[in-house]
Amino acid sequence: MLMNVQFQKDKLKKILQSFSIVTKLTIGIFDTSCKEILLCKHQPIFCDVIRNSPQGTEMCLNCDILSLKTAHILKDSHQYRCHAGLIDACSPIIENEQIYGYLLYGQFLDDSSYEEQWQRTKQLCHWHTDKGLLKKHFFELQRLSSDEIKASIEIVKACTSYIILQEVVKSYKKTDAEKIIGYINENFNKDIKLDFISSKLNMSKTKLYNITKNEFNKTPGELIIKKRIDVAKSYLTKTDLCICEISSLVGISDYNYFSRIFKKKESISPSRFRDISRSGTFQKLTDV
Repeated sequence: MLMNVQFQKDKLKKILQSFSIVTKLTIGIFDTSCKEILLCKHQPIFCDVIRNSPQGTEMCLNCDILSLKTAHILKDSHQYRCHAGLIDACSPIIENEQIYGYLLYGQFLDDSSYEEQWQRTKQLCHWHTDKGLLKKHFFELQRLSSDEIKASIEIVKACTSYIILQEVVKSYKKTDAEKIIGYINENFNKDIKLDFISSKLNMSKTKLYNITKNEFNKTPGELIIKKRIDVAKSYLTKTDLCICEISSLVGISDYNYFSRIFKKKESISPSRFRDISRSGTFQKLTDV
């Protein structure tokens, strides 16, 4: 049975803020599609320096997604070094083998010497252009002993149990419209066709078409294109990936077709969109 999850953000915020205040650590909650629901920051300046570049932002995002997927496979908490050498951890919010979301937290070092850990980070961050600034803020990072690290993980696991016990997250059966959107969101980067969606969701093509027109005033194909364009815009704004790579990542193998569709929907070419959005003066020219 396909389920959807409802988050009570006010209650979650209190739980996450309490953890963050006591530990001085950043902690966030993510849903099962790796979407950030809530974040309580004690983010070190070091992490801001990393994320100041599109490459750093992309590496942080990919690292977080990998951590969430690992927790999904393990169905248990795990600790790891991020792409920049800091220690993070992830704990699934789970009951009876069903995962509702994840708590991701960390951005600290262990209690071995700063210099030893910096040498690892310097190699991992070889791409960064200002090693002096990076090193300065690296030596400001919080260090935890092995006992403190284990304790923080146990506290977060207790938080996940409390979240389930207090029904801070609740699951409910998805509507047909939610099933369609969920399937598109998870598979937009593949070669998906109406027949395949119809088969996977066990509904006729006529029903599929009627639901999307009634609920979203769009055909299934238009919903897929909209999702692809939205994700492409995010890549164009936040990464330095070339446009042909972005086209492939959003499920369109023909770069020229991607450019035509993008311009038709946004009234601007992908390259021009990237230039203007990064200048901070971008204004949406047309509704998608």
